[in-house]
Amino acid sequence: HHAHRAMAEFTGLDVGTFRPKVDALSELRLLKQSLDFRNRELQDSRKRLRHTQGRLSQACEDFKAERAGLQAELRALGESGKQLGDSLAAQK
Repeated sequence: HHAHRAMAEFTGLDVGTFRPKVDALSELRLLKQSLDFRNRELQDSRKRLRHTQGRLSQACEDFKAERAGLQAELRALGESGKQLGDSLAAQK
């Protein structure tokens, strides 16, 4: 015990100052683990958002292409088709 006390005095650490430091380090480790977990969750959320955004963008492109095709078909029907096509164009 005497050697332990001598070593603690030499290093400037005693049980009273060492224990709070150990507790603080332990708390910091837990906080880091929590932040790492949160970071992984955020990365997963970003990945899902990008995937959803890509699907929505593709759906919009498909809809525009379908609508453009419908307008072309209506114009091909003649005057009455042209009127329907103009009506569709005005709805954009």
